Amino acid sequence: MKKKSVLWMTYLAGILSALLPASCDTITEDLQPCEYYVNFRYDYNMKFADAFPGENSQVENITLFIFDANGVYMGKLEKNGPFAEGYLMPFTPGAGTYKLVAWAGLSASLDSYEVPVLEEGVSRIEDLTVKLKRAAGGLMGNEANHLFHSLAEEVTFPEGGHHTHEMSLVKDTNKFRIILQMMGQDFPAELDDVNISITDENGFLNYDNTLLTDETLTYRPYVKSDHYVSNGSNGQIKVLAFELNTLRLMATRHPHLTISYASGGSTVTIADIDLIEYLLLMRMDEYSDMGNQEYLDREDEFPMIFFLAENAKGDYVAVRLEINAWAVRLTQKEDL
Repeated sequence: MKKKSVLWMTYLAGILSALLPASCDTITEDLQPCEYYVNFRYDYNMKFADAFPGENSQVENITLFIFDANGVYMGKLEKNGPFAEGYLMPFTPGAGTYKLVAWAGLSASLDSYEVPVLEEGVSRIEDLTVKLKRAAGGLMGNEANHLFHSLAEEVTFPEGGHHTHEMSLVKDTNKFRIILQMMGQDFPAELDDVNISITDENGFLNYDNTLLTDETLTYRPYVKSDHYVSNGSNGQIKVLAFELNTLRLMATRHPHLTISYASGGSTVTIADIDLIEYLLLMRMDEYSDMGNQEYLDREDEFPMIFFLAENAKGDYVAVRLEINAWAVRLTQKEDL
């Protein structure tokens, strides 16, 4: 009788252990410990395809800042790329509710950004900012690392099992390639005689990717080159090319693109335009239903061709602008 009672108790214990949820601290041959991960996507682009993983990805590294549910800093996780398809970042804090901020590109090869040192248990999420490094007077003449951002205001990893939270990245850097071309002849100025700049107050980002108060930045080209292109029966003509970049563009702001050149001791303005106005004007019709800010966040490269002609004063001014193959007339009739 005693033997039957022991067998019955063993059988009952087995049933109960099968019905009860397993603890993450329990490791058996058949059960792995609980695991928590964060994965990242970058499909918030004009191709609507994930460009986060792979050897050709622009994401060089990623830093995940971790805050508790009240916004108090707990620490950070970092990983350098390239990132394989399906990459998962192990989330070591485990179960709980958190606020997560991801910045990609902070510690990449060009060292472009300033981030404050946060103190665990003391600093708050509002203390996390990213500032673009610049020269005195707000001059920015260097290429900046590709910068990406993502925010998760409330993430809960429950006790038990395997859980993954996905974070979608938004790209904050933009690249412009500007071509200057005369109508039917060589461009009349040399590279060093041309002055191109984009001015904006957009070099200081808050933890939520909004802009903080900043000085006016003057972005200047970090690439200058001249090229010869075919001009039909007239042979080849010289054109000038420039590349410059900016931080995040906001639909509600009015950065200006200014192009001028030195001629005979004076400065001639080729173009002075509201950059956002023209970028939105050149949006393809198939994206006309897309919000302005979404378009500016998804698009990150803007090739621009300025065609110049001589006006009545003998100065060369822009009469036509092409952005991503769309064209618009710039100069009024009385200017020619």
